[in-house]
Amino acid sequence: MRGNVVAAVARRIRQVRHRPACRRYAQKAQNNLSRDGVSGGNPAFVVKEEPVDPRPPWLFTSATLLRVTIIPVGLIYAVFYHDFGEDEHVFMPPRRWLQRQKERFLTLSPAEKHLADDANKPTE
Repeated sequence: MRGNVVAAVARRIRQVRHRPACRRYAQKAQNNLSRDGVSGGNPAFVVKEEPVDPRPPWLFTSATLLRVTIIPVGLIYAVFYHDFGEDEHVFMPPRRWLQRQKERFLTLSPAEKHLADDANKPTE
């Protein structure tokens, strides 16, 4: 009786010693393996299925689109429009550049002014 117990303990020690040192969920699922180990493989580490991600695929697409739009819009707003006060700050040079671009775009050249003046003269 005592010999059977010792043999069983020795078998158990050998089984524990030869197990690979990785977690069950870290292994890929192996097809055609059963819990009893008939098809080969270590039955203690057989994974029947891979875990399924419950999040829908559109979530990743929408998160990417939001990230690509919200971050640049926030940066543009912070650099060009947010009120940091009247003092000189790091975003003043880009704001002055934007102001010059707006003035160049919205003002008329001398030739255009001359045409506008001629068009606005009353005809008698």
